[in-house]
Amino acid sequence: MFTDSFRKYSVIMAHKHVNKGPHKSISIPLDDLICVLDIDIWSDSEGRSITPREVLKSPLRHVDHVLRIKNADLRFPILVYVVDGKYKIMDGVHRVCLANIQCRDTIDAIDVTSVMEKFRIGYSLVGSVGKSFSM
Repeated sequence: MFTDSFRKYSVIMAHKHVNKGPHKSISIPLDDLICVLDIDIWSDSEGRSITPREVLKSPLRHVDHVLRIKNADLRFPILVYVVDGKYKIMDGVHRVCLANIQCRDTIDAIDVTSVMEKFRIGYSLVGSVGKSFSM
């Protein structure tokens, strides 16, 4: 699940939609997404909010996320949408971390802006892990 402000979206539904094809992959400069490293979008094993940069700085404290980053497959595009002319990540932060570690200039993405409402599954009164972030 992914939460953007007060709306909840199903990432599983988004992936099913994308997998039905055909969706054109776009190449996004990593610099347009890298600020995600400083936003507390994940939680640690004790439920505390953490940033991807904290995971990268203290890998032994966050083994679960480190393994997800290590095993991320950059052959699969991340899912993004646009708000106010800026990309937001719906799914793929671990892949963005890996691309950053590998010093890549760009990352492949699929823009799901035009179909976001198809994946809405409800509303949330409080943001949670998986919350969105502006780039």
